Amino acid sequence: MDWNTLPDMLALTALVAVFASLLPRKPDSDLRLWLVGWMLIVVHFGAKFADASGEKIIPSLITLGALQLSGLCFMWAAVSRHVTRDGFVGFCSLAIPQLTYIALGVWNVHSTGIYLATAVANVIVPVVVLTRVIRTNATERLLAAVACLALGVSLLVVIRIDSAPSDGVNNILTCLFLGAGVLHWRRFRRASTGVLTTVFGFIAWGLVFPVGMALGAWAPHLHIDDTAYNIPKYIVAIGIILTLLEDQMERSVRLAFHDELTGLPNRRLFEDRLEGALARARRTGTKVAMLAIDLDRFKAVNDSFGHHAGDDFLRTIAQRFARRVRKTDLCARLGGDEFIVIADCIDGRAEADRLARDLLATLDEPILLRGEAVFADASIGIAVYPDDGTDAEALRAVSDAAMYAVKRKNRRERPESRAAV
Repeated sequence: MDWNTLPDMLALTALVAVFASLLPRKPDSDLRLWLVGWMLIVVHFGAKFADASGEKIIPSLITLGALQLSGLCFMWAAVSRHVTRDGFVGFCSLAIPQLTYIALGVWNVHSTGIYLATAVANVIVPVVVLTRVIRTNATERLLAAVACLALGVSLLVVIRIDSAPSDGVNNILTCLFLGAGVLHWRRFRRASTGVLTTVFGFIAWGLVFPVGMALGAWAPHLHIDDTAYNIPKYIVAIGIILTLLEDQMERSVRLAFHDELTGLPNRRLFEDRLEGALARARRTGTKVAMLAIDLDRFKAVNDSFGHHAGDDFLRTIAQRFARRVRKTDLCARLGGDEFIVIADCIDGRAEADRLARDLLATLDEPILLRGEAVFADASIGIAVYPDDGTDAEALRAVSDAAMYAVKRKNRRERPESRAAV
C-alpha cells in the first residue's frame, strides 16, 4: 500500500462530504456533477493507495479511468446545470473511446492498428453523437468538434512517433482538464476570485501531465514528489467552493431586492428607485408616473386552480408587464397580486395613460392553467409627479385611491378603459 496517498484520499473524502452536504439545498444544480467528479478522484487515490508499485493492471486501470471520468464530469458540470439524457449520451460518447485507449495503454498492447482505430474513434464517435443526436447550438457543436479533432491529432502524433502508450493517456488527461478550464470560463465569464482560481487550477492540472512527461524525458534525475502534482486538484477544489459562495452571495443580494416568485424588483428596490426618479425629476423638471396595479378576481383563480397554479398565473403576468415597460422604467411586485410601475421622464399624463392601456392589453391573451384558458384583468391607478404630489407618500396615496376607484367601477361594469386618469 502507498501510505503517502492516504492524506490526499482523506482530504478529498472530506471535500466530497462538503459537496454532499450542500447538495440537498440545490438538488437541481451542477453540484451533483461536481460531487460525482470528486468521488471519482477519491476512487483514483484509493486505487493508488492499494497499488504502491503502480504495476498491477486492474488498480492502474481504475486509477487512470477514474481520473479520466472525473475530468469529463467537470467538463459536463461546466456545460450544464442539469443531468439530462442528452448530456449522459454525450458523456458516454466521449468516455468510451477514451477509456478504450487507456485500457490498451494499461495492458501495454503493441498494435499500431488498434491504437490508430481508437484514436480515430475518439474523433468520429463524439462528433457524430454531438452533432446528430444531441440538440445544441452551432457554437457548442463547433467547439466540441474542434476539441475532439485536437485530441485525435495529438493521439495520432504519439502513435506516429512510436511513443509510449502512456504518452497518449497523458494527452487525453491534458485535453480533459484544459477543456474543463476553458468551459468553466466560458460558462461564468466573470473575473471573480472563485472563477479565476478554478480556471487556473484546471489549467495547472492539465499541464501537470506534459510537464511530467518532459521532466521524465529531459531531466530523469530530477525527482518531484507526487504531492506537488496534486496541488492543482486542491486549487480547483478551493476555486469551486469560492464560486459556490460567490453565487450564494449574489443570490442573497438579489433576493434582498427582488421578489422570489416573479423575479421582479420588490418593495425595497421600488422605494429606492422611486426616490432616485423623483430626485432626477426635480433636477431636470421632468415628470414621473406611478401606476398602482391590482389584479381583479385573483382569489377566484387560487380557489379554482390551487395556489401552485396561482403562482404560475402571477409569474406569467409579471413577465408580460416586465416585457412591456421601457428599460428605464421599473415594474415591481409589492406582494400578493399587487404590482407597481414607475415610468421615468415622461411627457405627461397622456403618456402614462397610454402605458396603462398597453399594460392592460398584455392581459388580453388568456393564460393556460391546467389546460384551461383563464383571462386576467386588472385595475390601474395613476399618479403623476408633480401634478398629483411632490413626494413618494403623496403619489402612492393618489395612485392607490385611483386604483381602488377603478376596482369599484370594474365590479359594476366593464368599461373599455380600466385605467384611472
